[in-house]
Amino acid sequence: MPSDAAEQPCVVCGTPTSQRCSCCAQRGIGLFFCSRAHQKLASVAQVWSAHKLVCSKDPDALLPPLSDDEIEDAKARMHQPLRCEGGRVSTLARDVQVLCKRPLPEVLSSLPGPIFGSSEPPFKPLLTLMIRSSRLASFAAPLDVTASYGTPVVFLLASTYVEHALFALHDARLLLSSSPAAGRLDAQSWFIPLLHRALVLGALELVALSRSNALRECPEYVAGLESMQRWVRAGMGTDGEAFRQALKGVDFAVGRVNYHAPAR
Repeated sequence: MPSDAAEQPCVVCGTPTSQRCSCCAQRGIGLFFCSRAHQKLASVAQVWSAHKLVCSKDPDALLPPLSDDEIEDAKARMHQPLRCEGGRVSTLARDVQVLCKRPLPEVLSSLPGPIFGSSEPPFKPLLTLMIRSSRLASFAAPLDVTASYGTPVVFLLASTYVEHALFALHDARLLLSSSPAAGRLDAQSWFIPLLHRALVLGALELVALSRSNALRECPEYVAGLESMQRWVRAGMGTDGEAFRQALKGVDFAVGRVNYHAPAR
């Protein structure tokens, strides 16, 4: 890990450090770790084992397309109740209809294939994150970290954090203004770092879940969550005051158990 950059918070514990992942740095992504121990955090689920899935790779590795199994799963649970922010209950079918003005089965038929570089259907990255995040919010089927969901569990966990940040921008009418083509979020300076950081936090959540169901009892997860939340609320590395205002209320502690349903 090179140490030639200005200090930034470690994505695991928040400690200021100038050491960053060299492979990601070559692609212009600042992912900082205060030590190799935190980069390769040893546990049942390692930060490194999650990060190496996407380290220095293209955006499609960070947000892989929905698998056939995930699409079939979404169809099967489209009317199941979901826990939402503020104690509300919704369904995936309702939320996709609100967002896209199209029924869920029709939208699902157009989701397979690369997520980036396409503008059809609108909100394709957000829809992918929504479907994965909603899987964790189901009353009927709590998360089983040993189960197969058609994609690695760490991607499901990471999707919840990214979805919350994107919907905060969407609700403030900033998402499309920052990305006129819905499929070009990967061109935004903040989006790829957001995906990387969310994946690290998802790995820390797996560490916590492997020890106990009480996430707040895992110091690595708590520190990582607080570090991620500070970065998002500060504008995700942008200078825009509108971004900071839109993101200042993002609460990932809530986001872990409730997903963000789009406003009517």
